[in-house]
Amino acid sequence: MKTLFGRISLFIFLAAAALILWGIFAEPNILVVKNIDIALKKWHSEHNSLKIVFLGDLHTKPIDLDRLKRVVSTVNEQEPDIVLSIGDYVNGNSYKETLYPRVIAEELGNIKSKYGFYTVLGNHDYDYNSRRIRKELEKNGIKVLENDTIPLDIEGKRLWLIGIKDFSVCHTHLDYNTEQVSDEENPVILLSHTPDVFPEVDERIELTLAGHTHGGQVVIPFYGPIYVPSKYGKKYSKGYFEEKNKKMFVTGGIGTSVFPVRFNNFPEIIILNIKSDKKSE
Repeated sequence: MKTLFGRISLFIFLAAAALILWGIFAEPNILVVKNIDIALKKWHSEHNSLKIVFLGDLHTKPIDLDRLKRVVSTVNEQEPDIVLSIGDYVNGNSYKETLYPRVIAEELGNIKSKYGFYTVLGNHDYDYNSRRIRKELEKNGIKVLENDTIPLDIEGKRLWLIGIKDFSVCHTHLDYNTEQVSDEENPVILLSHTPDVFPEVDERIELTLAGHTHGGQVVIPFYGPIYVPSKYGKKYSKGYFEEKNKKMFVTGGIGTSVFPVRFNNFPEIIILNIKSDKKSE
């Protein structure tokens, strides 16, 4: 009996150790690409789908340069129409915890897309030095939106893009930014670092893109994420959500924060294929 108990205990110990090692050294380095189709009522039906590469929460540590290069290479392989990101490029709030913003921005500047690369900043970016990060990103051709509303010309048609400051640490002007949309017939996409803004989003904004949650980082089978940094708990942890006439996609992101662990929650690059909602035609 003692021998059997000892064997079972050893098996449990080894299995637990293997899972911990997987979560620390393996899974955080396995980058997956997910394709998601989203239909918008105001997307122009005469157009082909718009391919958006959606990134978030890189949390680039000093040891993550190779991973960052893989992200850039993988994005370019997708041949995106446009690249959108919800920030958290740096990790922590000191130079010891993160790769230099200049290096991060120079690598991301190698990403190629038809209509450009647009981003908001995350709470870690603001904690570190948002002015410096914005300067480095824009020096490398990446447009930073901080409570801005801009029109984009997509094959002669207009797409509105709103980017707000991080809802969790800064004052936003979402109502004002929404009012800057000067027409009712063209689609509007909102970039927000955190999904907590979603209940307050005006229905004129058809699609909200967010992150921050990391999908919980550690996801237990049949239970879900252990912890999600959101006032709504697990409700908006990761994936696609639809409420009333509004849609939101929350990325689980790429990096890690607090603990360098991911389990049952791979780093992800999201490909959003925006199409027309034919039911509205």
